[in-house]
Amino acid sequence: MKLAHIASTIGASFLLAGGAAAMVIFCDGVDLRLITTAYQQPVQMEYHHAVAAAAAEASAMTQEARQLIGTGTVKKQLPPSQGGVRGGQAAVQDKANQSVQICNRGLLQMQAGKLDDAVESFEKAMKINPADPRAPMLRGVASARRGKHDEALRFYEQALSIDPASVEAYQSRGISLMKLNRLPLALEDFNKVISLNPKFEEGYVKRGLVHGRLGAFEESIEDNTKAIALNPSNHLTYNNRAAGYTALGKREEAAKDLLTSQELEKAAKEKSKAKK
Repeated sequence: MKLAHIASTIGASFLLAGGAAAMVIFCDGVDLRLITTAYQQPVQMEYHHAVAAAAAEASAMTQEARQLIGTGTVKKQLPPSQGGVRGGQAAVQDKANQSVQICNRGLLQMQAGKLDDAVESFEKAMKINPADPRAPMLRGVASARRGKHDEALRFYEQALSIDPASVEAYQSRGISLMKLNRLPLALEDFNKVISLNPKFEEGYVKRGLVHGRLGAFEESIEDNTKAIALNPSNHLTYNNRAAGYTALGKREEAAKDLLTSQELEKAAKEKSKAKK
């Protein structure tokens, strides 16, 4: 499609709502994508294998799932002793390992759409190791997947009370606040995400969406430009930036972004087909 044609039809591509020229409908992408770059990787193992595996076997089988929740390789468990500090350390490590494995299972269940089972797993992990912020954070994600964003906020806040520097919890809470249309609070959370991890693409993407919904189109364009610099292959980000350009009347720039988005999306689909 030629740029001139895209530019001439771009007004139909982005809708103005409520009669206010400042309100552009931005593309939100995949709803509640799992939170970090690692989270966005699909789990490449059979759900029932991970659920049925014994603890030691699950530790080996769920390496990729551990990466999904940002834990990396679980440290080798300390051998038990006859009491004393070393025995106490072993008990703490055992609880940590159990919590990780149960969170892995919950992630696999959530990936399979078994939200009730996932909730049960995350709540079990929370009881086993109350000091692990991942379990309440993932419990919140499960609530958000059900559309229960007010409930999700409580779990994200619990995770942040354990780890005030959790990028995942701030990002998740920001998404739920967006869904609840509490945009100034969402903006604060995405600002925090970016301050904690300036190279996290999704922080800029979501902050750009909030800026767009608040009518701060220059800031939205800037955020999407930073996200594109971090990941030039995400076609949705070009769509979002095009929305900002459209709101400012910069149709030529918007047309270029839309064309790039179409090309990237087409290439991604062809690559996906080639893998099958």
